[in-house]
Amino acid sequence: MSTISSLGSFTPPLTPKPKHRRSFGMWETDIDGYGDVIEEMRTTQRKINRWMEIWQFVERQLAEKEVTLMALQKSGEEQRLENEIMMKQLDARNGVIIQLAKASERAKRRALILDHVKRKLLELLKESQNPAVVQAKALREVLRRHGTLHDLKKCRSVSKSWNQVATPLLRNLSAQIDFDDNFILDNFLGIMEFSDDSVPTADYKLDESCLYIGNENRIGNFLTLCGPTIQTLSLTCTESFLNNFAVNLSHISFHNLKVLFVLITNGDIAVNRVSSSLSQVGASFLPSLVKSAPNLEKLSLIITPSMENKREDKYKKLLQETFQFLGPKCKFLEVDAQISDANLRALRSSGRFLTDLHLILKESHMSAEAFYDFLESQSPSLEHLKIIYDEPLGRMNFEFPALLNIQSLTLKGFQGRDCVEPISYGKLFPSLTRFNLTCTNDDTGNEWNGFFPTNISPCTGVLEMMLTMTRFDTVSYHRIGKIFPALKKLRLVVPLTTPEVQESLWCAMPNLEELEFHLHGGSSTFLDELFTGIPADRCNRILEQRAFFDVAVDRIRKRPSLTHLKSLKRLKLNLKDHVVTDVTGYLAFLPMKNLKYLEITYGNDCELSHECQRVLRQRFQLSCRKR
Repeated sequence: MSTISSLGSFTPPLTPKPKHRRSFGMWETDIDGYGDVIEEMRTTQRKINRWMEIWQFVERQLAEKEVTLMALQKSGEEQRLENEIMMKQLDARNGVIIQLAKASERAKRRALILDHVKRKLLELLKESQNPAVVQAKALREVLRRHGTLHDLKKCRSVSKSWNQVATPLLRNLSAQIDFDDNFILDNFLGIMEFSDDSVPTADYKLDESCLYIGNENRIGNFLTLCGPTIQTLSLTCTESFLNNFAVNLSHISFHNLKVLFVLITNGDIAVNRVSSSLSQVGASFLPSLVKSAPNLEKLSLIITPSMENKREDKYKKLLQETFQFLGPKCKFLEVDAQISDANLRALRSSGRFLTDLHLILKESHMSAEAFYDFLESQSPSLEHLKIIYDEPLGRMNFEFPALLNIQSLTLKGFQGRDCVEPISYGKLFPSLTRFNLTCTNDDTGNEWNGFFPTNISPCTGVLEMMLTMTRFDTVSYHRIGKIFPALKKLRLVVPLTTPEVQESLWCAMPNLEELEFHLHGGSSTFLDELFTGIPADRCNRILEQRAFFDVAVDRIRKRPSLTHLKSLKRLKLNLKDHVVTDVTGYLAFLPMKNLKYLEITYGNDCELSHECQRVLRQRFQLSCRKR
């Protein structure tokens, strides 16, 4: 198998131009209706030669690494012959695409920068080929396994059917270049210094393998070269690097930087050189970076707890200085750290208005008054609020101001001992449509009095709710149903208690259209009584006799059943150690007239018989699978 260096004299063939040739992405076709020609092959000869030189330069740096490109192994005569065949037989494209995709995958595994050069070559050498007509399933499998970002973009331009296959895959594939060692970073910098082309991407990630003491010059060169073009930057740095980083950022403009993610960890690199306090240079690195990014829209900052415990005051100062330099365009802020009143005041006094605020609080020494004032200052703009208690906060008198534009609210990690003032959702959050609550209960009942108080006006805007709690009683669902009468979608993660508690759900929320039920706790239990409202002994008798259609259900039913949810369209059950049998299938699921989709996930074997599943599938879409 030959390498790229053996192809230094390769000259791409010039294919005769068809009479009505059109261009579509990285291929060309004579099918009428496609776009104009991207570039004539003879005009790309110069670019091909230049990129071949760059490729050979990279290969000299990687003497032992071979990258096989099957499209480049063919002679000029073979290439011309293949082009003629492809013009007549469109179905031959499937095999070519598979070859290119496999070559792309091999190159990508060796180095992302090699993959960038490879894709540039393929774009220039393959633009005379026609698109293949392949089945969507085959195309999806090829692109999912081997497709690069470049391949997906080109496939979207082939046809409507290709676009439908490639677009979801493209969204899931990041354009990020991850410099996980200096070897890749050096090759990238070397190539860019000799290239007239712009920087290949705008999304970069650097971690501790590059961000360490003694590597300042290399990092400085990277920031100088790419700084003006970076749009998304992820930095994972150690405490020692932060303390001793000595690159001056004042001459670099990060005017295109929109998203910044910073994770500060302890790390093991040069740990003995960590000073007892943050140095002047280290403390100003992050604020200087933020100051040089006037168009920053999203900032995510995570500081590990062990570092904060050692130098709490220094890191609170770091947060405060960083917040002060945030530009007016910053609308998304995520902070996972110990937050003080001074940090909140810095954000409040800056005059900026956030739309998304995610706070992961860890024993933060902030007062309820400062937190209330800060949230109140964001009321004109705040649309999405997430508060997560990573560790207990103690007895904080937590209270919400009126946030008139809040659309989604997420509260996680609360405990029963947290003092939460009763929340009047309709008054405080009139625009709220989605509510996510995770709460650890205790015996005091404070969580129900705070989150679901009695005697308050209903909130008719909430349509979707996700609730995870460790204790329910017979009035729990009735409280929720009264506060949120318009609820359409509900996701529950709850313990299995008595049937009376769970069955209260059927009567409390009759307008539900989507229900996702995660039951846990207890031993392996049949849930037929819960879903049918029929006593357990009668359920067992019906199951033994297989008398599903020979009983008067209305006469033997003693409690409310799932059939009370007459508007239910989608039902998902995650049963873990619990099971439902054919009794539930025939007497609870089958009578649901509006049900369109049913998904059951088991921890054990499925107890629904094949015959029951066949009957259910005639009425709606059914999915039964094991965890």
